[in-house]
Amino acid sequence: MYQDDNSDFTLKVMTYNIKSCMNRGRKVDPDSTLESVSLLMPDIIALQEVDVGKKRTGFMDQAAYLADRLNMSHHFFPVMENATEQYGLAILSVYPVSHLECCYLPALRSRKPRERRGFMTARIHTPAGGLHVVNTHFGLNPSERKVQMASLFSDAALRNTFANGEALILCGDFNCGPRSPVYRKIVTHLNDVQTVVDQKGYPRSTFFSWYPFLRLDHIFISHHFDPVKVHVPGSGPARSASDHLPVFTKLAVNVHAAREKKAV
Repeated sequence: MYQDDNSDFTLKVMTYNIKSCMNRGRKVDPDSTLESVSLLMPDIIALQEVDVGKKRTGFMDQAAYLADRLNMSHHFFPVMENATEQYGLAILSVYPVSHLECCYLPALRSRKPRERRGFMTARIHTPAGGLHVVNTHFGLNPSERKVQMASLFSDAALRNTFANGEALILCGDFNCGPRSPVYRKIVTHLNDVQTVVDQKGYPRSTFFSWYPFLRLDHIFISHHFDPVKVHVPGSGPARSASDHLPVFTKLAVNVHAAREKKAV
């Protein structure tokens, strides 16, 4: 990813667990989700807990609904399917996606059925060059999250991204905070936008949306980017649209890193 001819280029990225567009009152409210997103006008959005064709949410294709109104393309990965009902992850983008890979994450054996987990890897082309965006949603069990993190980082596409020194943005609901082993392992490879941004009041918690006390949702970036702004909205429609708050960041390309890569 190079910025030589795009010195003013910034990339706006959001991750958001939309909880099937069901608000705090357990009512289906996709317009509140839409408003929460559109107020920040992201270029790329990683969504978790997305319903498509499910009876409980009026058989709506939520990824398509949001993308259409935001004038973005969308790609959906149904991590769970039952007949015509689907539930999973989505990536929305104003920039073209040239390649997409979707994979399931492992789960530990359990007497009780657990929600299936997975991740999406998209190759996205921006005015400053190509980058990889990964969207994921880890499990609730700490031991399971360790296995899922190891599986994610052993994926061939991700290994090649690191090996080739390519730009990477890892987004999602990781169900773990900064003190967890999973988080600490991830930040040995990537930077957390909330901790590296020079901005008063951050990092901020993302869960519960109406009384945030846990930081479970994260955007991690490779050294190709510098966050110039981070926003976790604690008021307005985001406070009631989901039980998670979105995490938004505006990224500038790290010119020094880009030139180093170009010189190789």
